[in-house]
Formats: sequence, structure tokens, C-alpha cells
Amino acid sequence: PVVASVMSTVGAYRHLLPGVVDLIERFGDDANDRVLASGDLRETQPPGTGHTCRMFRWPELVELVTCAGGRVLAASASNWASLGDPGALQRLAARPERWARFLDHEVRLCAEPGVLDGSTHVLFAAASQ
Repeated sequence: PVVASVMSTVGAYRHLLPGVVDLIERFGDDANDRVLASGDLRETQPPGTGHTCRMFRWPELVELVTCAGGRVLAASASNWASLGDPGALQRLAARPERWARFLDHEVRLCAEPGVLDGSTHVLFAAASQ
């Protein structure tokens, strides 16, 4: 089996909107449209940084694994609710039993199909058929 983490196109757009606006102002609306369509950030990365990033949507990951002769064993979004309001998180963390319950909810909700594209990253395990 292989365990991997990839950046989510949709979730990154939502959580990193200030950076998206910076990207639009620097590279233009058409470049942003291309990033959203392809998940490919290479044209917006500074030359010589060596940073190459290709983001994915959940259905694209399933297709990628399947086309490579594999199958997805499990998947989860990462930090779907925990990237929310820092003040609310501090209030939850102030009570250990409440924080533990919040984390249990976070783990369970991150595995929901509707949440997989909604966070900054998707974690998944895959194996050959």
C-alpha cells in the first residue's frame, strides 16, 4: 500500500482566498482560471524556486489511482474544521474533554465524501488491484 497527501484544488481555493487574490493581481484572471481548471500552479511559481505543485480534486485522484492499476483503500480530508475560526478553536481547546470531542468529530467528518474536496489537503491510501 501507498499513503499519500495531495493539495486540494477546491479546498485550497476556499481556505487560501487571500493568496488566490494575490495570484490574480500578479498573474491575471486567466491564469487563475487555468489553475482552477487544471490544479497546476507551475506558471505562478517564481522561477528557480524548484517548487512544483499540482493540486487535485477527489475524482481526479480516484481516476489517477485506477488508471495506474490501483484502488483507493481509504481517504480523508485534512483539517477541514480545524482551519476555522482561531478564537472558537481556542475556546474548544480550553476544555480538554470538549477538545477531544471536537477532534473526534473532525476525524469522522473529514472522511465524509462531501468534505474530501473541502480542505487544503486530501490524504489517501491506495494499493494495487
